[in-house]
Amino acid sequence: MAEHAVLLEQPGDWRPGFPALRVVSAREYLSGGTDWSARRRLHLVNLCRGYRYLSLGYYCSLLAEARGHRVLPSVETIQDLSSRGLYGLVLDSFEAPLRRLPSPLDEKAQMLRLTVLFGRCAEPDLEPMFRQLARRAFETFRCPLLRLELKHTRDWEPQQGGAGRVTAVRALTLDRLPAAQEPAFVAALDA
Repeated sequence: MAEHAVLLEQPGDWRPGFPALRVVSAREYLSGGTDWSARRRLHLVNLCRGYRYLSLGYYCSLLAEARGHRVLPSVETIQDLSSRGLYGLVLDSFEAPLRRLPSPLDEKAQMLRLTVLFGRCAEPDLEPMFRQLARRAFETFRCPLLRLELKHTRDWEPQQGGAGRVTAVRALTLDRLPAAQEPAFVAALDA
């Protein structure tokens, strides 16, 4: 059976009330203190505070792959999310489910930030509307926490429906997750 663990840069980011999973500090994992390389069926959720190139989060995912562990996000996902130039072409595939939706944005609001936690929309009032988009975003970018930005397009007209366009996808880190979304995080992690 697979063993699961959560990698954190700061163990204090794992708050009381979060699921009782094995929490490992990024530095411990990188140093190999518990002979991590001997574990073959290890699944890791990398929730470090950043995934930029040469950061602890980046190195954790890189080393996990080298050790044969399954890790979210993978180095490929981290690289894909690092530049809009890399993930921009994929955003067109997100438009089809958005065309069928009424806009969650009023005429004055120009942007909506949507939090996706393991393929689930963190905003309960928007979850039914964006369930398919959240799932597709997670399947495309296998990152535990994502932030999608939706904006009205120039040709968007409220009377014709359509929720606009996804203009950005970014990895979100646990330390930046709003406290109000922690219950949604726990539910998504449990699922």
